[in-house]
Amino acid sequence: RAVAAAAAGAEGAGDAPPRIREVTPIGLPAGSEPPRRRLLRPPPYWQASESSATARRVDMDGAEQLAVFQRLLDETWKAKATRDRKGALPKRLIVRKAQRVEAPV
Repeated sequence: RAVAAAAAGAEGAGDAPPRIREVTPIGLPAGSEPPRRRLLRPPPYWQASESSATARRVDMDGAEQLAVFQRLLDETWKAKATRDRKGALPKRLIVRKAQRVEAPV
């Protein structure tokens, strides 16, 4: 709420929205110093940059890459019936395609 109110107040006045370090996160008392956040940079093999205006989708078609996602699905899959499912439940999901989205920084 505090973040939304601060951003709305700045936009309504015609000014630029507050920078992240100027906004007090919800749950901290007013006047508290915001927590220090480490800015993450994309991996060096990404082709998206600060000058990119749109995100890129990159197909991850290597067998090794798809195997990582298949293992993720296999190890986290739960065959659980819900009210909206009728009939037999699938035993597992199979990865056919995976994409990486490289968003501009």
